[in-house]
Amino acid sequence: MLLFLRLRRALHFSVSIVLIAFCADGDGLQSWIEQPQYQEVNPNGNVVIICKVRDKQGECRWEKDGSPVGIYPNKYEWASQPEEGDCSLKIVNATLEYDDGVWQCQVTPGSFASKDALISQGAELVVREAPQEIHIQRVGEEGKEIIDSAGEELELECVVSGGNPPVKIRWFENDDEIQTGHTQENSRISGQSRTWISVSRLNLPVSKSDDGAFIKCLANHPTTPEPMSVQTCITIYYPPTVIIETSPLEYLEEEKDPATLRCMADSNPPSTILWRKEGLNGIFSPDEEINFSPVTRHTAGVYSCTAENPLGMSKLAFIELDVKYSPLILSVGPSRIVAAQRNKKALLNCEAEGNPPPQYQWLQKLPTQEVFIRGHEKTLVIDNVTYNHQGEFVCKVMNTINGEERSVQSEPIRVEVSGAPQVMKYEAHHEVQVQNGEDATLEVLFCADPPPKQAWHLGDLSLGSSTNGNSDIILAAGTGHGRFIAESARKADREDCYVSVLRINGAHPMDSHTYQLKLSNSHGSDVHTIHLVVRDHVSQESLIAVIVGAILTFLLLILICIYCCKSSRRGCGGTSNDNKKNFKASDLESERTDVESTHSSSHGINYPEKTLVIPPDALYGTVNYKESMSHRSHDLISNLDRTLSTSAVFNHSTAPQKHDAMGFYRTEASPVGLFPEISSLQNSAQFLHHHKYHQHQQQHQPTGPPRIVYNDLCNFPKTSNYGSMKKKKNKDQYQCNNVGVSCLVSQSDYPEAHSNSPYGNRYDQP
Repeated sequence: MLLFLRLRRALHFSVSIVLIAFCADGDGLQSWIEQPQYQEVNPNGNVVIICKVRDKQGECRWEKDGSPVGIYPNKYEWASQPEEGDCSLKIVNATLEYDDGVWQCQVTPGSFASKDALISQGAELVVREAPQEIHIQRVGEEGKEIIDSAGEELELECVVSGGNPPVKIRWFENDDEIQTGHTQENSRISGQSRTWISVSRLNLPVSKSDDGAFIKCLANHPTTPEPMSVQTCITIYYPPTVIIETSPLEYLEEEKDPATLRCMADSNPPSTILWRKEGLNGIFSPDEEINFSPVTRHTAGVYSCTAENPLGMSKLAFIELDVKYSPLILSVGPSRIVAAQRNKKALLNCEAEGNPPPQYQWLQKLPTQEVFIRGHEKTLVIDNVTYNHQGEFVCKVMNTINGEERSVQSEPIRVEVSGAPQVMKYEAHHEVQVQNGEDATLEVLFCADPPPKQAWHLGDLSLGSSTNGNSDIILAAGTGHGRFIAESARKADREDCYVSVLRINGAHPMDSHTYQLKLSNSHGSDVHTIHLVVRDHVSQESLIAVIVGAILTFLLLILICIYCCKSSRRGCGGTSNDNKKNFKASDLESERTDVESTHSSSHGINYPEKTLVIPPDALYGTVNYKESMSHRSHDLISNLDRTLSTSAVFNHSTAPQKHDAMGFYRTEASPVGLFPEISSLQNSAQFLHHHKYHQHQQQHQPTGPPRIVYNDLCNFPKTSNYGSMKKKKNKDQYQCNNVGVSCLVSQSDYPEAHSNSPYGNRYDQP
């Protein structure tokens, strides 16, 4: 402490010197450098009240609470050098009784005429005193239990007695500080006392959640290391609220599972419980808990509970018990036997109960033991009754409990249909096919009640026409006309249903036409038409001939391939004049039409006047294939030479030659534009050996456009006397060479049948 005071004096002295130097050019009047400030001191402690004057010329004096105070050793002493302007006062062993109060520093004038006397502002010196007592109470109700109602505002006050300076009071609720809603007042305990009494008032809105809360008051004071505190528990009254707790209720099955309901009331003070059930008058139970062991379908329903105390009654709380039970059919009708008219409306009703609500199915059982689902509603509406609805109907109801289907069926209801005849279209034939000479049977299934009259209309048998005109032949059931017999109707496998049969013995192609069955009774009529088709037999001899022809054709193709392969090993050199004589120009011209038409449709190109045509026998081979091939090849090459050497096709002086990918020399004015077929052949290495081609080119024409030999044309489209035919894709191929010809003969090159084929479109059938 002594070191601190010395440092403080040195600091004040330095500041004073600086201020004096700064104001050296002033007017010489006294003025304040520093005035006394508020200070606190512990009991029996020392304190210095600062007072510094610039240009001090008068005398320093001190007053406490308006009364002069002298300088007394070991009590009131100068803290520094008053003559130098530091009039600070040191108080030793401060006490509450003598030193606590408001202090002023005064300086007398420097002269009689200067009028520069100084009086400082009052500075309070507080001698600390520890507080003595703290307590919480409701305003105006000291010492009573703190009770209030939810929704009200609770007024509390925290009172701290003694202490100097006054304490600082803070409020807490369950360790959470209350920041707002409170004010503090400080006052002296008595007029002469130097200690204080502090009162802090808190306005706290309360709800039922505040019931049992702890309200705490803390008083902070510099004389105590820990704040003083006090707390109290408040009681809040509130009206009841209820909730319902239950045992698991997700799946309650009748006569199997128990159920428990509890009405939990939250209130202060405690309340009484009342249970009610929807649909019942009065109180169901006054107990907090009700039990059902086990549940029944009558247990199901909506339950409510309430609670009541002096502050009021709770709102209703509801719970629904959902009890699952298997379906039960209550009624089915309108009666066990229902008469229905054809083409009219009929209704069947079914009433059932169950939980979950059951699903409905209307099932119809036919005499054939077939079962049809007719509807899924409790009322089956048949808008248009037919004989298909005749039979037994049952109502089936079902639901699912815990993943298991529960179902029950009603007693059957019999539906009896009467009315006009009805042909069962879905089972009746509209066309019958037989072979020539076989017996034809025309059958029609129909239903009627009462049984109808039957009449088969055969038409004009002499003309083989359908039923029209005055020549119509009509057969009643059980009658006949020559080969035509109308049999008596026989009973079908369902009630009121019959089968009418018209039998035609030894059917003839002239019998191929339309036949009608007309049915009629007192309610109406119905008609059904059947078309009879009588086909000629395919004779066994014709079938054998076709098979043998196909086999021979296949063997012939194999022999041709073998022959070509053997010929290719003997070489494919030039041609002879003898062979050339066997080939006529007329052979080429005879096939021109087929080839031109085929390629015109395939490529869309208008060929020039000189068009190359290959005879079909040059491609497919003939009996004199070996003998005639060399002649035709020679003529073909000559013909090509004449065609390709014309100046209209090539200009030998200007058309440059190019070597293509296949090793051919081709000019800019290539004959590809004139012969696209040749172009496609030139691009296949399988059909042309370019080494032989170069030899041939050197022999006939060393310069100019290339000559096209017969090898180039092996893949030209084939023709036949029946016109152009499509080729199927060939997978099995045989390569052969003969007399300078390199080509592919397909084992599967069978044309599709056309309309002019004697076998019709049989290949088009799957």
